[in-house]
Amino acid sequence: MADCIGCGRELTQNEIALHKKIKDVRDTEFFCIHCLAGYYKCEVSALEEKMKHYIFLGCPLFEENQ
Repeated sequence: MADCIGCGRELTQNEIALHKKIKDVRDTEFFCIHCLAGYYKCEVSALEEKMKHYIFLGCPLFEENQ
């Protein structure tokens, strides 16, 4: 699995999927959810809700059991 380009933490598949979905699907390096929140100047909880929404919609980039 990849590491966050902001803090170096190992990423989950859903963090990679979230980065691709809201930043750029073509990116090859990714932010963790905390660094992504910092990048967009929003709360982590807002991104967690967005992730749940994409999982609920059945987006194939996300894994439901993470």
